[in-house]
Amino acid sequence: FVHIASFDLKHRLILNVITYPSVVVALALSPVSPGLTPGTAALGGALIAGVFFLLSLIFRGGIGLGDAKLGALIGAVTGVSFDVATLNLNAVNATIYGVLLGGAAGLLLLVTRIRGMKDWIPYGPFLCAGVVIVLYQMQTT
Repeated sequence: FVHIASFDLKHRLILNVITYPSVVVALALSPVSPGLTPGTAALGGALIAGVFFLLSLIFRGGIGLGDAKLGALIGAVTGVSFDVATLNLNAVNATIYGVLLGGAAGLLLLVTRIRGMKDWIPYGPFLCAGVVIVLYQMQTT
C-alpha cells in the first residue's frame, strides 16, 4: 500500500504489475488472515472493484480504473461477509474511510486554492489510508 500511495501521488498511476499480484497474494493468504476466508476476501474484492468500475463508467474520468483495481486489493485484504453470524464489512468501511479522507483533503485543497475544480487529486493514497485504518482496527479488536 505504501508503494501504491507514493507512486499514485507522484505519477497519477496505480500499476497493474503491483495490484494484480497483490490481489493474488491477498487471496492466497486469506485462510491464515484473522477474520478472513477465501470467500470473504474474494467477495470483498469483487464488491469494491465492481462499485469502483461502475463509478468509472458513470463518471468518466472521475475515478480511474487503477482505483477500481486497487478496490479489488482493498476488498481482498479486508473482506466482506453478509452472514448474520459473522457480519464483516471491513472492505466497505475501508472504502468509506478512504472516500471521507479524500473528500476532506480535496475540500481543503479547494478552499486553500492549492487546487482548482478541474485539477486532479490522486485518490489512491486516501484509499490506502482507509485500509490502514481498518487493518489497525482489525488488530486491536
